[in-house]
Amino acid sequence: MSFAHRVAVLTFPGNNCEKETVRALQKSGLLAEIFLWNMPSEELKNFSAVVIPGGFSFEDRGRSGVLSAQEEIFIVLKEMAKLGVPILGICNGAQILVESGLILTDTTAKPALALTHNKRKDENGKILGTGYFHSWKNIVPLGKKTPFTNFPQSLRLPIAHGEGRFVFPKSLELFVEQQKLIVFQYVDEAGNADPHFPTNPNGSFKNAAGICSPSGNVVALMPHPERSSDGKAVFDSLAKYLLSHSSEKSNPEEKNACIPASAEITDVITFPPRVPKPLPPHDISFFVRLKITDNTQKSFENLLRKKGYENLLLTRRARWNFSFSTHYTIEELQNIAGKIITSHELVNLHKESVIVKIQNRFFTFQKGLGCVETCESLISENSFTVFALEDFFGEAKCAHLSHLFPDFHIDRVDYGIHWEFKNEKVESFVQNPLFASFVSEDIGY
Repeated sequence: MSFAHRVAVLTFPGNNCEKETVRALQKSGLLAEIFLWNMPSEELKNFSAVVIPGGFSFEDRGRSGVLSAQEEIFIVLKEMAKLGVPILGICNGAQILVESGLILTDTTAKPALALTHNKRKDENGKILGTGYFHSWKNIVPLGKKTPFTNFPQSLRLPIAHGEGRFVFPKSLELFVEQQKLIVFQYVDEAGNADPHFPTNPNGSFKNAAGICSPSGNVVALMPHPERSSDGKAVFDSLAKYLLSHSSEKSNPEEKNACIPASAEITDVITFPPRVPKPLPPHDISFFVRLKITDNTQKSFENLLRKKGYENLLLTRRARWNFSFSTHYTIEELQNIAGKIITSHELVNLHKESVIVKIQNRFFTFQKGLGCVETCESLISENSFTVFALEDFFGEAKCAHLSHLFPDFHIDRVDYGIHWEFKNEKVESFVQNPLFASFVSEDIGY
């Protein structure tokens, strides 16, 4: 099969699957070529479809895909999406589509779903792992007509991601099911959608492996079809769709392979203004910062300066809050903090610095002296901490350190990212989904 439809493989810095994606499209008879994110945007309109490949765009700084989603080329891509142009995002490409709002948004154009950290727990709730996970998984199309799902068979495809869990606000879950927006689902060998790991490898809502926009022409798919012979069905489906749309004699049902949803997302949800919340009570906070350049911090800073915040200065730190089931004096907490720091579980002292907060007093760590009080304060009116609504990193760290230090009686560990803003008011950024997803994260102080 060969015809004149061109498919752009839209590539951002750090993507690494563009060549495999081009080859896979070509095997299905499509004229595929790499289109760089910084090429003239209007030239993208010369293509009949767009595929965003996997990889680690902008090194996954911040949430995966969030920086790529801010690029100007999305102005044109959103215009094309409204015209019904087929758009597929694979793995990191799926994350980019989600963060751009091309799948679902609320009335104010904030992304109304998230691809967040994998949830790998057994049936008893024990954490089996956090972060990046790769394996081969069975997925099945669920019957909704889109340019990428016009085939009946299940596929065996590889997954390779750290943030692959599709989550929605509770108020949207019924809408997602009614509109059949889940177009690919993880299943076991018998075809059953067991919601537990390992069938569901990341804890996605309803075992979702792929989600489409309400109009059906934009699809976010986490497994990699370009890495498996089975995945050819996805690209063959696109080829058939484009061919049917180019033929005057095509079947009318085939020409309408994308069926618009009966309801628009804007009828369903509007996120209320975000109000920073007090963090859960805790005894010790560790603030960890890179001594060398923090590329995530710089990338956010540069992006916001381009958007008009010319004098903005950012500081980014990892924040770990510890609570204990036993009451300790401040001197005892200083000793505990020193032992946790020297365990290297939270901080690499060769390349990171740490400031410790205990009972509203701040300490630095000095080798041979332990925690020494400092006048520096990190909690200001111009700062906030971003935390996940489901904090697997904190939960896992609590279990691990409780095993290492059973005498410390650690009750809870919470993990977040602490941002400080200079030369701009923090209120300018509280409502910005760049810093925190309205679906999977919140802001505290």
